[in-house]
Amino acid sequence: MRHASLGAAGPLVAVLIAAGVLLRFTALDFGWGVPNARPDENGVFGTLTQMDEGRLFPPLVAYGGGYFYPLDAVLHAAAAVTGRSARSLHDLYSNGLLVARAWSAALSSVTLALTYVVGRQVGGRVVGAVAAALLAATPLAVREAHFAKADTAAAAMVTLFLVAATRSWRSDGTRALAVGASAGLALSTKLCAGVLPAAALAVVAGSRAHAARRLVVAA
Repeated sequence: MRHASLGAAGPLVAVLIAAGVLLRFTALDFGWGVPNARPDENGVFGTLTQMDEGRLFPPLVAYGGGYFYPLDAVLHAAAAVTGRSARSLHDLYSNGLLVARAWSAALSSVTLALTYVVGRQVGGRVVGAVAAALLAATPLAVREAHFAKADTAAAAMVTLFLVAATRSWRSDGTRALAVGASAGLALSTKLCAGVLPAAALAVVAGSRAHAARRLVVAA
């Protein structure tokens, strides 16, 4: 059975991921004070405010609780550390925006490591390192990591799903449980995350054949 570990790839992967993390956490204050610098952030913070008031807001359904509830927990934790009210951090033009953007950067950074794992499981350490390097410097991925929106959470959970779907499991039941749970997490962050066909393929084809893992990634 082939298991993925970051240590197996040596210092190169660590350097690649560190560089990607640096890119993601640099200039998180982009567009600070500029109205609608990233329009999606208006909807995100509007949803957080509606959650405070116990209301169901459309973005909460479209994006999903898998994005908003963890973000809300992060903002509450930041409020507790700084001695401020969580409601004050739900203001788009407060420091809560930087906290939410840092959460996006953190999720995007985790995706780098998960991408390496997927690549290694499918094609070996070199493939994993190349995949992580490409994602680390991909302009769109770096840009999205700088904004408070659900895309980085969806990318992280979809990649986690791919880790589960391409891994060699000891039993069909364990594989089905891992694939189903990770697919559910992906859908909870953004309903348009198209993981269901790949999830079905992973459960039906299994991970016994190396070619099956490639088919799952392609799906």
